Amino acid sequence: MQVQEWLKGKFREVTPAALKELAPEEEVDPSTERVVGEVPEGLRPLYILCKLYQQRAARLIDKAFQSIPFYGCPNVNLLRKADNEVTKLECFDSVFWVALRDVLSLWEYDGVGVRKGWKVVILLP
Repeated sequence: MQVQEWLKGKFREVTPAALKELAPEEEVDPSTERVVGEVPEGLRPLYILCKLYQQRAARLIDKAFQSIPFYGCPNVNLLRKADNEVTKLECFDSVFWVALRDVLSLWEYDGVGVRKGWKVVILLP
């Protein structure tokens, strides 16, 4: 399998429902943030993919620790799977933030965030 095919498979997981469900919900705080743009349509699935991996990892970790009362320790196989999901999350998350900073020319700012309505903010000094 080529990398492009693998990536296409990952992006197929981002359904229209997931785009709505997992879109940013945090409101802009005008006292500490300034809106500088909007997340481009093409980057939104990458943001959602990160959220999906975050959810999967959290579910696996919860499941792994549910086994403690029965076995005295967490399920190591589930923790390993969760670690794999976290590794993918970190990779895609890095790509998202690099792409966003590049597309919107935000490299000079330390604090960049995404808010409700796909607004991109920078933290005020």
